[in-house]
Amino acid sequence: MAETALSSAHNVQQWSAKVFYEFQRESGFSQYLGEGPNNIIVSKRELVNGGQTINIPFFPDLTGDGVAGNAVLEGNEEGAEAKNEQVTVDFLRHATKFTKRTQSFVNFDVYAASKQLVKNWGKNKVRSRIIDQLFSVRATGTGSNLYYGKVTESATGPEITAANSAGAIVTIDGVSVTTASEANKDTWITNNAGRVVVGALASNVGTDHSTALAMLDTTDDTPRAAILDLARSKAKLGSPRMHPFMVDGDQNEWYVYFCGTREFRYYEQDPTILQADRESRARDAGALKNNPIFTGGELLYRGVIIKEIPEIPVLDAVGASSADVAVGFLCGRSAIAWGLGQDMKTIEDTSDYEFRRGLGIEMLDAYKKIFYADAGATAPIQHGVVTVYTAVA
Repeated sequence: MAETALSSAHNVQQWSAKVFYEFQRESGFSQYLGEGPNNIIVSKRELVNGGQTINIPFFPDLTGDGVAGNAVLEGNEEGAEAKNEQVTVDFLRHATKFTKRTQSFVNFDVYAASKQLVKNWGKNKVRSRIIDQLFSVRATGTGSNLYYGKVTESATGPEITAANSAGAIVTIDGVSVTTASEANKDTWITNNAGRVVVGALASNVGTDHSTALAMLDTTDDTPRAAILDLARSKAKLGSPRMHPFMVDGDQNEWYVYFCGTREFRYYEQDPTILQADRESRARDAGALKNNPIFTGGELLYRGVIIKEIPEIPVLDAVGASSADVAVGFLCGRSAIAWGLGQDMKTIEDTSDYEFRRGLGIEMLDAYKKIFYADAGATAPIQHGVVTVYTAVA
């Protein structure tokens, strides 16, 4: 029996009215951002009223001995020394455009989809610019921070490769930039020896950045509780002193440690940290929901909140035997400044007699890791960050 057969061109096609988007998590940094100096990311809104550059002063502690007893103080005063950080804002924009014809022949809302896409782009840019600044280095002076490298995606997650760092010219946020050279990194690690941890031993921090990382191996230098202890010690003992993010009572000082997923998985399996979360967390009705052993949430260990930010990259194949090197950041107060010229906003545009419609997003701001020199010195030291390098498989 013969049956009628039609070409697939006759098949009716339908578009789902429900549009799917890539998963967009929150930045992970928003709860640590605020206007006061006690925040990790300090927002400065003075430029909303005009101007492009804001100066953020810092006064190191007085270090003199003073005078005792009947000694004369006049003539023995100590002058206060003001340090300064500058943040310069600029525009960053993006948009998508569609025609009336495009909207007319589908049964989902192209306008709503476009609006969501540009908002997602803006959300991702907030996160990526903060991460870029956590990685950034400065060798001398009070100018701009140097990008460590351009983050790209790989089968194992975000990474920075040799081709996109070490003096490479790359495009970041629409601008062609030259990434920090190895000489720049050598000067930075020398100046910031009290703000850098390289693997399990304090002695691993030297004056050659690439040589230090090349010592990291996946046997002795993987992420572990002892390395967090070392980072916390540097935060407490470094000069200038690094303020904890939060002080609970008279003695309990808290820092936040931001790290990528490949590094975080070592901490959530570390026996010392596991024991602390298992035996020290409250046994209340919400324990199942609040304990990261069950939820995969933030870990708490000896005054450190360990926060997973999946978009933080690793350094590709720079460790011993070409191991990947994870970079984490122990942060206290005023680690990053956020200069704000205007709040992020979406903008609608029409042209061609309202036949073409566009949706854009506009930011006028800048993020910058804060560097100040120590008292009586000029070498820039990252103010609220201890950078931690470990080897990961």
